Amino acid sequence: MECGGVKYEVVDYYPNQWARLSGREARTKYRELMAVRANRIDQLQWLSGELLDHSDDSLMALNSWLVDNVQPNPFNDEIPNGLWRSVSRDIGLYVGEVIISRYSWLRWELRTTGRTFVDYRELVIRGFKNVISPGYEIGPCGIVFRNSCNALNTSRVSQVEIDGSLIEIDLGPIKRDTYVGVVNGVDEFA
Repeated sequence: MECGGVKYEVVDYYPNQWARLSGREARTKYRELMAVRANRIDQLQWLSGELLDHSDDSLMALNSWLVDNVQPNPFNDEIPNGLWRSVSRDIGLYVGEVIISRYSWLRWELRTTGRTFVDYRELVIRGFKNVISPGYEIGPCGIVFRNSCNALNTSRVSQVEIDGSLIEIDLGPIKRDTYVGVVNGVDEFA
C-alpha cells in the first residue's frame, strides 16, 4: 500500500514466531526490527491516519481504529489476517516506544530464556525498578495481538471446558482503552 511516497509494508507476524529459530537467528531478527522500528511506526501513522505523538489520546485512537477495522484470517476467523497481524505488531512497537519515552530507564530486549514463557524470543520491555523480580517484563506486541484477537470475537462469549463441564464466559464489551491502561499501569512498577 502506498500514498504520497509513504508505503505500508506488510510483515508477517505471529507471536512466538522466532521461538523456532536458533538463538543467533532470533537475535539477528530482533536487531533488524529494532533498526527499523521508527520507520514501522511512521508507516503505521500513515496507514491509520492518526497522529502518533506519544499521548494517551493517540493510544486511544489506535486502540479504537484497530477494534473498528481488524479483519479475520480467511482460514481461521479467530486471528487477524496478514495485514492486521502486521499492524498489531507495529502498534505494539508504538505502545512500547510510548512507555520507554515516559520511563527512560526502560528498554527493549529479546526474551531469550524460559521456553515455556508466553514471550519467549519475543520483544519485551525490561528495566523495571519497583518490582520484586528483577526479570519483570511486559510484551506490548503480544498484548496488542491478543487485543486484536479479542476484537474479532464478535459473540463476546467464550466457552471453556473445566473438569468436563462447558462454561460460557461473557467477555464483556471490547475495551478501547487497553493501550492507555498498559502504558499508565507501568507507572506502578517503573
